[in-house]
Amino acid sequence: MNELKHIAIIMDGNGRWAKKQGLIRSFGHKAGANNVENILKCCLEFNVKNLSLFAFSTENWQRPKNEVDFIFSLFDDYLSKYKEKFKNEGVCFKVFGDITKLNQKLQNNILEFSEYTKNENKINFNLAINYGAKDELVRTFKKIQEKNLQINEENITKNLDISTDVDLLIRTGDCTRISNFMLWQCAYAQIHFTKTLFPDFSSLELEQIINDFLNTKRTFGGV
Repeated sequence: MNELKHIAIIMDGNGRWAKKQGLIRSFGHKAGANNVENILKCCLEFNVKNLSLFAFSTENWQRPKNEVDFIFSLFDDYLSKYKEKFKNEGVCFKVFGDITKLNQKLQNNILEFSEYTKNENKINFNLAINYGAKDELVRTFKKIQEKNLQINEENITKNLDISTDVDLLIRTGDCTRISNFMLWQCAYAQIHFTKTLFPDFSSLELEQIINDFLNTKRTFGGV
């Protein structure tokens, strides 16, 4: 069976889920945020050591201001709600992406949450905010240049926001693209696209995807 150390999920379909319910898009984002706990719990049960979720991209700033503001208010609520819970359940929390573009209050809350849970080791919960893989690679090469390091795979990997390779990439919402998400880390990831909109993406469906992954032959260019 394959080893599953890192699952990454592009959480797509929140807005369309709300529209199907006759609701404004914000309700979909709230429903999606509430579903994250189910996904995290499932990963803990399978002893997955890394879970990375795509929450807000560098391109999402193009959305209407009221929607962007609501999403960031959800982040604030999430940080307040789960701080103690993550600590008690052994979850190490980290935000990756360029958080310097966020308001100072949210930056401080993120850093405080990360510091508070940094020694937990059951699972690394990585939340991508203001993240784009191309932007990450540009920032990575700048770090390498500043450190006067040789440009090679090892140094690139070490200086990424998240250095762990993704084993399984899942995208919900019936779109078959990876949308500038963890391009370097997903070089050899198994990719699973599902039509399910993220608020309806259940732990049962995730379990099936994980079991399929565990029983899939992976050759990594061999035979």
